[in-house]
Amino acid sequence: MPALSPPGRLPGGAQPRATGPQRPTAVHAAATTMWRTDSTGEGGVVYIEEVLALVLGTGVLLLAVAARARLRELPRVRLLAASFLALYLGWVATVLESLLLPDLLNLVEHLANATSALLLAAWCWSGRARAVRERR
Repeated sequence: MPALSPPGRLPGGAQPRATGPQRPTAVHAAATTMWRTDSTGEGGVVYIEEVLALVLGTGVLLLAVAARARLRELPRVRLLAASFLALYLGWVATVLESLLLPDLLNLVEHLANATSALLLAAWCWSGRARAVRERR
């Protein structure tokens, strides 16, 4: 009977190739981190992706304000606007939570995202209900 290889090794002592998603490396962390705390661990880390989402969201908000006259033509636009503002609040909370009040702002972020989803669903449902009424 041939000898069994130790766990984690292939016959002949070869290492198995890693498959699937890998853990982020220090290079990845440095590339996506915009601000890092000192060695004591005080504060948090702001990721570039979070700041980029906030910047892009700010651009969309400014475009929406500039086009508000045309947006008012949409049915129940207040639901849609409230949904976007809740989403924007979540993005702001995401960026700020690493700088101050992390637990509170994390809660605000998740509540804002859930509220945004519910408001968007309500807006979509109201449009569907209106379309059904108009068909009759």
